[in-house]
Amino acid sequence: MLEKTADSLMLVADPNGGTSFDISIRDEVFDNLACRITHYNGKVIASFRVHDKNLRRLLESELGRLRARLEERGLAVAE
Repeated sequence: MLEKTADSLMLVADPNGGTSFDISIRDEVFDNLACRITHYNGKVIASFRVHDKNLRRLLESELGRLRARLEERGLAVAE
């Protein structure tokens, strides 16, 4: 499925010991969405870049649930 929706995918090893996964999606639902998920010092940091304000609101409204799901799986989520 990612092959059909992802515009680009990249796995990056940071020289400081972190690892990042970058994905860009361009389709009719996630218009120009970019996400970077980084694991560094035992914590997960996710950042999203969107241009559509409705998509931004949707992501912001789901942040609490995303955080809870990651923490349920034993991941420490950075602020």
